[in-house]
Amino acid sequence: MAATVSKSGTPGPITDRIALGGTGGNATAVTFPRWAREISIRIFASDNETQSAGFVSSTGTDGAAIDSNGIRVELGVPYMLNPSPGGAAVVLYVSGDAANDVAHISVSA
Repeated sequence: MAATVSKSGTPGPITDRIALGGTGGNATAVTFPRWAREISIRIFASDNETQSAGFVSSTGTDGAAIDSNGIRVELGVPYMLNPSPGGAAVVLYVSGDAANDVAHISVSA
């Protein structure tokens, strides 16, 4: 279930869709590149059109229930993160409320 958001060559914008697994509320570990300066995550149903909701956490275990310290991602409202420049790769744990939800992710340098 774990996923890596990446791009070969020069750092630049990335958009990706990541399946969040067959069980609502279970975390998928998503690794972002070191150069990421802005990360946006929105949750959609498996049809990739219907908005859904879920959680994002900086701690957790891939495939397990999302950490109780997770931040709620509401319908239609993206989760935004601006990582520190020059830091290590960022790993976030993302879950949807429903089975087979999808995370729409945007990353900027």
